[in-house]
Amino acid sequence: MLFLSADHSLIACEELFRGTLRQTAVYPREVVRRVQTMRKDADFNIDDRISVRYAASEKLVKAISSHAEYISGETLCDALETGDMEGYRSEDFTFDGETLTLGIKRN
Repeated sequence: MLFLSADHSLIACEELFRGTLRQTAVYPREVVRRVQTMRKDADFNIDDRISVRYAASEKLVKAISSHAEYISGETLCDALETGDMEGYRSEDFTFDGETLTLGIKRN
C-alpha cells in the first residue's frame, strides 16, 4: 500500500513503520491549524499577509523546515523563520509530546 504526503509525494509502507508518516503528514497540518487559529484570534483579515516565527522541538523544526512552502502558502506567510518573538503575538503549544512556540505579526 502506498500513500501521498501533504506535498503529494509518495510515501512507501516502510515509512509508516519507521514513524515518519506522522512527521511528514500531521505536524505541518498542526502548525497550519494553529497559525490559522492565531490569525483568527488576532482579528487579522483573511487576506492579510503575515510573518511567522517559531521555536520548536527537534522533530517539529525538521517538519516545519521541510514543509515550509506548504505552511507558508496555507497561512499567507511571507516569512517563516526561527527567532525571537519580540514584536510578535505568540503562543505556546504542546502536541504529540512535542513543544512549539509560534509568533505571528501582520506585514
